[in-house]
Amino acid sequence: MSARREFDSAKNTVTGKAAADAELKKFYGEVLPPDQSAARRITSLKIAQLAKKTNVNDERAVSEVTQERDSSLGKLSTEITLSGSIATSGVSSTSSRPRPNF
Repeated sequence: MSARREFDSAKNTVTGKAAADAELKKFYGEVLPPDQSAARRITSLKIAQLAKKTNVNDERAVSEVTQERDSSLGKLSTEITLSGSIATSGVSSTSSRPRPNF
C-alpha cells in the first residue's frame, strides 16, 4: 500500500470515528431520557395516552430499574395491569358448543 493510500485510510478512520462520536453524543443528549425519573414520566405518559385512546384503565404499574454491568446505562422495566371491556357489537357472547351431560 502506498503512503498516500495509508494516509487516506487513516484520515477516513479518524473522520468516521469523529462522526460516530458526534452521533453518540447526540443520542445520549437528545434521545435518551436524562435520568430514571424522566424515563418513568415518559413511559407513564405514553401508557396513559394509549389507555385513554383504547378505552382501558391502567390499574397498576410496577417499575424496576437495573444497572447494566460496566455501563452508565440502566434498564427500566415496567409491568402494567390494564382493565376494560371488549366491544362485542354483532357478536353473540353465548357458546354454541353443546353442554356435557353429567
